[in-house]
Order: sequence, then structure tokens, then C-alpha cells
Amino acid sequence: MRLDYMHWYRGLAMVYIIVWHSLTQTLDFSTPTARLLQSLLFNGTALFVFISGFLFAYLAPRYQWQGFMKKKALHVLLPYLVVSLPGILWRLTQLHHGVLPVDYVPAAVIDKPIPFVIWSLLTGFHIGPLWFVPFVCLLFLCSPLFHRLVASPALGTVTALALLVTLFTFRPQYNLNPLWSLLHFSGFYLLGIWVCRHRDHPWLASTRLIGVLSLLLAALVLWELRHPIPVAFSIQELLREGALRLNVNAAQKVVMCVLTLMLLRRVEQRRSLWFPRTLLSRVAEYSFGIYFVHHYFMMVLGELTQRLPPIDMDARLLLVSLPHFVLSMLASMALIYLVKLTTKTRSRYLVGV
Repeated sequence: MRLDYMHWYRGLAMVYIIVWHSLTQTLDFSTPTARLLQSLLFNGTALFVFISGFLFAYLAPRYQWQGFMKKKALHVLLPYLVVSLPGILWRLTQLHHGVLPVDYVPAAVIDKPIPFVIWSLLTGFHIGPLWFVPFVCLLFLCSPLFHRLVASPALGTVTALALLVTLFTFRPQYNLNPLWSLLHFSGFYLLGIWVCRHRDHPWLASTRLIGVLSLLLAALVLWELRHPIPVAFSIQELLREGALRLNVNAAQKVVMCVLTLMLLRRVEQRRSLWFPRTLLSRVAEYSFGIYFVHHYFMMVLGELTQRLPPIDMDARLLLVSLPHFVLSMLASMALIYLVKLTTKTRSRYLVGV
């Protein structure tokens, strides 16, 4: 049986991610409003990883490794390769003309097209947001371990330890190291598994806990605004520092993961409340496809927005960032709709939905 609140959660998380990507292309985060949005919206991937862990645990009774991996290969890895083709060709053109951003690329592959293509596919370099796919493929490979933990008495302890790692690590530099991403994000995945296992517990319906988590979230946001760490700060820089540093944004997202779930459960139980259920359901259905294709539209829109005359950053938020997000989302959904219309069930092999 489908859990409506988790379905809406997927749609909401995808909106969250696309909004953030639009902001990174249209703002410089120099105003208080922009910095607040940066704190709230950066690292939305955590929500998606949390949802993935929850749904993995929810569907664990049907888990069979061979079937699971075959499905992921056809519905995630194959679309990744298909959608990557234009990005790979674009990067090869940059490589040929000597305009590739070399700071991102290892010297060992910089002038070797075939190793460069392999490295790009293994890291997601060719299209920025696609770094998520090599990382999530590592999660899939670890699925037998996660499956054993679903019903294990050790789940709580392992989740706590993984979250501790999450809170004191950061994303890899440029998001180009799937192993470091696995280390950093596994805490969110295990948190999703743990929450799913306790989804019928009364605490998930506690109004008092919603209030406490809301206050904690606000406190973490204020802390981050007063003591900001650059969003580009990476686990590699942390290792070079040799210091222990709390990832306040990751702590904020841990709270947000659970709080959002609790609020959406409440919406599900109170059908009289206004909520964009139909819209979020459609976004959820198209979510993987939106993730695969949205950056291509953002690249085009980004070129156009760079030609606009300078305006106040807060005005730019409404006049540039908002249309950028809406157009990127609508164009992505329209493309996915057309692919589904023309290829029927085979669309899952092309765009993942």
C-alpha cells in the first residue's frame, strides 16, 4: 500500500532541490534573505536520501537482491547513461577546445578522452547534479547490509554512529567522490530506515515534539547564519585542517527530515487542510526524471539570465530566480510527459519514470 505522505514527501524534496539549483544559478547570496534561503535549501539531497532509506525499509519484505539490482540497473543506471550522452559530448567538446574547467579534473584524465569519459560517468562530473547517481549506486550495492539492519536490534546503534559521522563530515569537493558521499550521507539513509521501523510509534504524531523540532530547526538556522561555513567546504578541506568541525547544516537537515515527515503525516490525517496534494503527487511520479533532465534546461536559462542587467539581489529573487525555477520545472515535466507519451513503459529505460 502506498503511503501518501511519503509520496508527497518525494515531490516536495524534488521541488526543494530544483529551487536550490535555480538559486545557485541566479543569486550570489550576498543579502540576508538569500543567505537564509541558502541555509534552508542547501543539501536538500539529504531529504531525498532519507526518503530512499524509509522506502527501502518499507519495501524490505519484498527485497530480493538479484531482482532489486536488476531493477535499479534498468531504471536508474541505464537512464543515467542515456541522459548523460549530451553532457558527455559537451564536455568532450570543451576538452577538445581547451576550455574544460581543469580545476575539477584529475591530471591523469585531462587529455585522454576515453579515461575522461569513464571518470565522468563514475563521478557525475559531466552534468553537475548527476553526481547523485554514482553515489546512490553505491547505496544499492550496500543494500544487503541495509536489509539485514532493517529488523536488527543493532539498527538504532548503527544509525546513531552513522549520524555522528554525518554531523562531523562534509560533502566531497565538487561532489566528485562517490565513496566520500556514501560516508557522509549514509546517516540520512539509515535514519530513514530507523524512522520507517518506528513509523507507528505515537511520538511521530506528537504535537509537542513538532514544536520542539521546529524550535531546534530555527535555532540551527540562526546558528549557521551567525557562524557560516561556506557551502563549498568539503571533507577534503576538513582532513587538511585536521580539526573536528560540526556540520551545522547537516544537523539542521537531520531535524528537517523528521519534522517534514511528521507534518506530512498530519496533512494526510487531516484531509480538510489545504495542501497541493495533486501537484506534489505528479512531481513525485516524475521525480527521478526531473532530476535527470532539469540541469539541461537550467544551462540554457542560465545563459539567458547572465545577459540580464544588474538588479538588486532581493528583487532578482522574484524577477529572475522564481521564473528560472518555474520554467525549469515545467520544461522538465513537459519533456518527461512527451517521452512517456511516445515510448510508453519504455520511458523508464530513458528517463527513469
